Formats: sequence, structure tokens, C-alpha cells
Amino acid sequence: MSGILLLTLSSCATTDQGRDEGDASVEETAGTNQPSWYSALTTSKSDSASFTGFARAVSADREEARELSEQTAIKNLRFEIDRYAEEIRRELTAGGANGSLESAAFIRNLRNAVESMPVGDAMTETEFFGEGSVVHAFTRVSISSQAVIDMLSAQINHDDFVELLRQKAAS
Repeated sequence: MSGILLLTLSSCATTDQGRDEGDASVEETAGTNQPSWYSALTTSKSDSASFTGFARAVSADREEARELSEQTAIKNLRFEIDRYAEEIRRELTAGGANGSLESAAFIRNLRNAVESMPVGDAMTETEFFGEGSVVHAFTRVSISSQAVIDMLSAQINHDDFVELLRQKAAS
């Protein structure tokens, strides 16, 4: 009786091992038709050096895929900048200080400043994959953190907000 139980357990272990190997091979082949810097899970990111937006577009026309991908990457870049600006604003309003930063007018001005920020100096990189009837365009758009801070500082008239922007950039 114990021999049958052992056989059943070893069969289950073998099945689990095979499934794990299959999953790994699917992951390896899934990433071969995209740039190494692209991840479908990351639409934007920032660090001390830059803000970056990513996008992918698919079209039968190469130029249309490029345009759509670039437009979306710029929207994702603006989202990342807006997220950073909101983080600064919330940090300053924690504990009830700087009530003016909680006003609808300030929040609207901040959002408008990000939305109207010129990104013409941003570095844009687009790579294409696919031939024939389907073209995949992958784009990343990056702008230096210092350029973003300078532009926001010029448009936002609030000393505490601008000071914290500059402090975070220096750290």
C-alpha cells in the first residue's frame, strides 16, 4: 500500500517540474520581438537623472505606428512628471502645513503647468519590429530631471514648492 502512495507523489512532482520549464520558455520567446529597454508593465519611470515615458503601437502603416507610439509615450512622460509634482505637493501639505497647496486653484495650475510643459527637447527613441501587414513601434521619450524642475519652477509661483523641487533634485 505504501508503494502506491509513493508512486502517486512522484508523479505529481514530475508534472509540476514540467510546467515550470514550459513557463520559462514562454517568457524567453515573448521578449524577443521588442527592444531590451521596453516592458509592457512599465509605462513611465523617473530617477534622479530623468523622467521617461514608454509606449507601443501597432499598425499596418509604419509611420502611423510611430506617431501613435510617440504620442502615447509623451502622455506617459507627462503622467510621470505629474506624479512627481503631486508627490512634492502632498509632502508639503502633510500635517496641515501649506494650506495654499491644497487649494483647487494651485492644483489646477500645477496640472496645467505639467500639461503645457514643452517637451521638444526630450530625447525620443523609436524601434520597429515586424514586417508586412503589422508593424510594432516601441518608443521611449526622456527628459532630464533638471530641465523638468527648471520648467516647473518657472511656471509655479510658490516658494516652498519650488524649494522642495530643487532640494529633491540635489539629493
